[in-house]
Amino acid sequence: MSDRARSNVLLGAAAVAALGSFLPWVTVTIFLGTITANGMDGDGKITLGISAVLALVAWFARRWAVIPALALTGIAIYEVVNISSKLSDMKSQAQIATSLQISVHGSIGIGVWLILAASLVATAASLYGLRQGAADIPVEAPTTNTAEMSDGWT
Repeated sequence: MSDRARSNVLLGAAAVAALGSFLPWVTVTIFLGTITANGMDGDGKITLGISAVLALVAWFARRWAVIPALALTGIAIYEVVNISSKLSDMKSQAQIATSLQISVHGSIGIGVWLILAASLVATAASLYGLRQGAADIPVEAPTTNTAEMSDGWT
């Protein structure tokens, strides 16, 4: 993959992650209706900032793109686990009130999944770039100094 193509992949991933920061992160449906929380209601501000850093790094210093890419991946995984845990707790509390026929359904929103997918693509592209960059470094054959190796018999 060329440097330009890798930059385009990283910029695209940053744009998708930034978009995911604004989209719904969790949707809960109860007997009263549906409640949706967008990324900007919580940690979406952090993911938006890291997406901006990823875009800048992809444009100016691709070698360092792995850092914001891994940060986005970590935050996305944390959000999936955190939201899943909270939804599970909410469902178990709703089961206590089953005699009232309360139905509760919740799901992780598209925003978190987009951030996770974009961060994984950015991580893969940046790690590939690091590996490709290491492969481009020429390895020189060791040189020997014949003067140091001689035993004085010249």
